Amino acid sequence: MTKTRLDGLQSLRGIAALAVLVQHINFYVCSAKQVDYHHSLPIDLGSIGVEIFFVISGFVMAGCMSQGKAFIWNRALRIYPGFWLAIVVSFCLVGWWFPIWKFDWFSTSLLPTTSLNASYMIPYWTLVYEMAFYLVTYAIVLMGARHATSVCLMWLMAILLVSQYVDIDVAQPGAMVLFSKVDVFFIAGMLAALNRDVLLRLPLLPAALGAMFLWVVGDAFGRISMMAHDMTLAASFALLVVLCAPRLSIKPLVWFGDMSFGVYLVHVPFAMLAIHVVTGAHPEIGLGPLWAITFAAAFVGAMAFGMVEHRMYLVLKKAARVRRHAAVIEPVARG
Repeated sequence: MTKTRLDGLQSLRGIAALAVLVQHINFYVCSAKQVDYHHSLPIDLGSIGVEIFFVISGFVMAGCMSQGKAFIWNRALRIYPGFWLAIVVSFCLVGWWFPIWKFDWFSTSLLPTTSLNASYMIPYWTLVYEMAFYLVTYAIVLMGARHATSVCLMWLMAILLVSQYVDIDVAQPGAMVLFSKVDVFFIAGMLAALNRDVLLRLPLLPAALGAMFLWVVGDAFGRISMMAHDMTLAASFALLVVLCAPRLSIKPLVWFGDMSFGVYLVHVPFAMLAIHVVTGAHPEIGLGPLWAITFAAAFVGAMAFGMVEHRMYLVLKKAARVRRHAAVIEPVARG
């Protein structure tokens, strides 16, 4: 993947992370002030951000299949250390005052469940999906990347069929994790990457207008069928990712995108700590000032964690690469 395309994807990640951050700040601040959060932010930025994250994930994983059997270890290295560190940070920030905070070993595995540990205040339900996505991608790697399109289409068909008979809790899907409607975003991203050259031959203006039209239609479908809503939005976001990846390279967003995983993991604990401290000291504080203070605290704190997490990942990634290289060299040297 070229640096320009990678920077474009990181810019999109930055936008998606910011959308989730704003949504959660708005929700928790409004809840603290006993105000309906829908009135202050009618657009569900959180869902949009997560869905874009899933599309980008599918798009990127299509290119990562060339890693072969190392793929699944690379993905585990990207997800687990950061998540485990986030749990420690969550305890340090809210565990000492949040009465129901509790640690459980099962949550650290990111295995599908019907009972998330919400006390962490980490939106890790999306990571459960990510690990499920990676396992499907790894299965494609073992079968051969040429089967990727067929697997995606069969997977999509299975989701459509299951959705007619089973109502799956998106955040806690349990064993049905691969049949949840949000999986269509990952599938759309992978299919878009596999057909990127064809899509990039589309004229830019009609393609961009088409993506926006699909977005509007998808929102309209939300009042009729959530499956149709997600399918249409997935197509819209996948097309937007294809169009933006080689064009949207904005340095501040690229930098923020690099930190976005860490920001996503711990922005809620930082926000909750800020709300707890500020409302405890100034219970009469207005919605606007509390919103601004909470956003600033969550942004700065989460960015600091994001920088640490990103640096940690780069160090672990380099160490793993050196170890694999040594494992290949040693048998040759002995021979």
